[in-house]
Amino acid sequence: MSTQELAQLATEHGSDKWNGHWYAGPYATHLESLRQQPITLLEIGIGGYGDPEAGGASLRMWRDYFPNAQIVGLDYYDKSPHAGERVRVYKGSQADPVAIARMLNDFPGGFDVIIDDGSHQNEHVIASLYMLWQYVKPEGWYIVEDLQTAYWPNHGGRISDLNSPQTSMGVLKSLVDALNWEERHQPTYQPSSFDTTLTGLHFYHNLAFLKKGNNREGSTEVKANRITGV
Repeated sequence: MSTQELAQLATEHGSDKWNGHWYAGPYATHLESLRQQPITLLEIGIGGYGDPEAGGASLRMWRDYFPNAQIVGLDYYDKSPHAGERVRVYKGSQADPVAIARMLNDFPGGFDVIIDDGSHQNEHVIASLYMLWQYVKPEGWYIVEDLQTAYWPNHGGRISDLNSPQTSMGVLKSLVDALNWEERHQPTYQPSSFDTTLTGLHFYHNLAFLKKGNNREGSTEVKANRITGV
């Protein structure tokens, strides 16, 4: 039922998260349990390009889907007309640490959900992920949309090297190993923040969900990144 409700809200508000892309199902699967919670949700990319009045469909969809949430939007262009009850809007590039820091001043506790539906330029997607992962609250989600641009040269994508660390998909695929960092036989290994806090990675068509938590489950055979007896 939640998928149908979210699809209906997307349709009512004109969001391409349905009837364009078909993201409502995965979103409902992973976010339904948060619906009545007083969460804070950040969406990068408000839509409508340079027209201040255009866009905002997804912000309004999330406002209605999460009735107790604070919704935050960040866009390169001025989108202040879309601010309103439980909706705050910020101007700035998703790859600009100054703009990100300005927004974070108002949300020092971070966000329960961060959605990257911004420029879809690979370098911007990667920069945002590295800057904002630390501001996802425990048990929260970081979501990247429109991953098809990882294969498009005009967005910095590559088809010659599908594992390139310069593409969004290349970076996301590398994080699969972060889930299993405690199993590495590499005694000098120093875990990254993704290693210790990424607890789930879910891929769908052009869409990825990263789950934040405590990834220190331990290993039955490896201690301090050394296989017992080796």
